[in-house]
Amino acid sequence: MRIKSLAILFGYTILILSVVACFDDDDDYEYGSQIGISSFSIKDITTQLIECDDENEVCDTTTFTVTGANYKFSINHLPVVGLIYNTDSLPVNTDVTKVVISMSSYGAGISYTLKDSKGADSLCWYNGTDSLNFTEPIIFTAYAADGIATKDYEVKVNVHKLHPDSLQWTHLKNSNFPGDVIQSKQKAVLFNNRIFVFADNENQTLVTYTNSEDGIQWTTPTEITGASSKIDYSSVLSFHNKLYSVSVDNQLYSSSDGIQWNNENQEITSLLATFSNKIIGIQNEVFIEGVLENTTLNWKTTGEIVPADFPVDNYVYVREALPTDPSAIERIMLMGKMPDTSSPSAITWNLLSNEQNWIPYNTEPINYCPNLNNLALIYYDEELYVFGGEDLSKHLDIKPFEFIYHSNNQGKSWHPFEKKIFFPKEFQEKNQDFSYVVDDKNFIWIMFSGERGGVWKGIINRLRIANS
Repeated sequence: MRIKSLAILFGYTILILSVVACFDDDDDYEYGSQIGISSFSIKDITTQLIECDDENEVCDTTTFTVTGANYKFSINHLPVVGLIYNTDSLPVNTDVTKVVISMSSYGAGISYTLKDSKGADSLCWYNGTDSLNFTEPIIFTAYAADGIATKDYEVKVNVHKLHPDSLQWTHLKNSNFPGDVIQSKQKAVLFNNRIFVFADNENQTLVTYTNSEDGIQWTTPTEITGASSKIDYSSVLSFHNKLYSVSVDNQLYSSSDGIQWNNENQEITSLLATFSNKIIGIQNEVFIEGVLENTTLNWKTTGEIVPADFPVDNYVYVREALPTDPSAIERIMLMGKMPDTSSPSAITWNLLSNEQNWIPYNTEPINYCPNLNNLALIYYDEELYVFGGEDLSKHLDIKPFEFIYHSNNQGKSWHPFEKKIFFPKEFQEKNQDFSYVVDDKNFIWIMFSGERGGVWKGIINRLRIANS
C-alpha cells in the first residue's frame, strides 16, 4: 500500500514507540543498531505469452509458471548501497511487472520508493503482500530498531534476454582463420581438443588448426607430410587418438598430429564412418571394416557390395547409442553426394554396429531432405540437422543456408525449421565452400573459404545455459 512521506514517518514513529511501550519505565534498555535485509525470495510467477503471425493473422498463446523457490537470491551487504539479485536468470519473457516477494530484516522494518501516477516519488512500507514491478531495479531501505541507522539495497530480478530455444550466432571477427589461403573445399575434424581444418590444394592437402576453446588464433596452413601421394581432405576421420585418411592411390594413412602422416599398409578406396571399436570403409565396391583389437586395426571385408544408389563422395555421418541398448549397440546415420545429382532428395543410410547391411531411409515425398550442395549433417539437440548450399536438383529454389532441416526419426522424414533455428542472413550470400564441426560444449563451428570467409559459432541458448 502506498503512503506519502509524512505517513511513513508517522508509521515508523509508531513502530518505535510500540517497542518502547513493551518495557517498564525503570528498565535501562539500549535499542539495537543492527541493520540489514537478512533474506529475500520471490513467489511463483505465471506468465501468458502471446505470439502473433501478422502475415497469417494467427496468434498462439502460451502460459507458463516460474517456480520462485528455484531461483535463489544473493545478498551483498558490503557496498554503500547493498545488492540483491538472482544469479540464475528467470526464463526469457517472464513477466516481472507484478512480482510478490518475501523479505525479512534485522531491524524495525523495510520501505521502498516508487513513482506515483504523476511521476513523483512515493514511499511505501513493505508488508509482504504487494506485487511489485521489477522491470527496473527497486531501492529498499532497512531501518534499525534504534531509529537512527538505515541501509539501502538495490534489488534486481534478472531475466534472460534471449529465447532459450533460439539458435544464436557469433562472428569471430578477430579470427585469423586463413581463408585467403584455404580457398577451396575443406573438412573440419574435432581432435585432441583442437579443431583441424583440412583443405584441398593442388599438390597436397593443407591443414590448419585452433584450440577448441579459442577460434581466434589459427596456425599458418601447412602441407601434410609423409604421404607418397595426395591425402584426400574429405576422408579424414578421428578414431582412438589418431586421425585416419585415404590417399588418392587408395592407401590408408594415420597421424597423431594432423601434419605428419604414416602409411598403414592397407588398401582402401574410401573411409565412411567410425563406431566406437571399428572403422567402416569401402574397398573395390565392397564394404570393409577395421576392428580395433588392443592397439591394432584388423581389416576384413564384410562381403556386402556397395549399392548403386549409395553416396559416392563427401561422406558425412553421425553416431548415436541405440536407446534400447545404449551400452552395446550403436547406430551410424550417413549421407553424402548422391550418384544422381538430379534426384530431389538426399537419402539417409543407417547401419547398426551389430549388423553389416546398410539400410536406406527413403524419405517421404513431401517431407524429404533436399539434395543440397556441400551437404552438412550433425546430431544436435537430440535430432539430426542438415544444412548446406543450393539445391543441386533445382527442384527447390532455395538459397545457400536458407534453412536448417531436422529429423527426429533417423532421417526418415525431414522438416525445415520455421522459427528460432536459423542462420544469419549474411550466410545466404556465402555461396562458397565451408567446413563445420560441433564441439563438446554444443557450439556449432562454421569456417568459410575465401578472403571474405571467416569463423562463426552458433549455439541454442538453452544449451549455452546448461554449459555455464
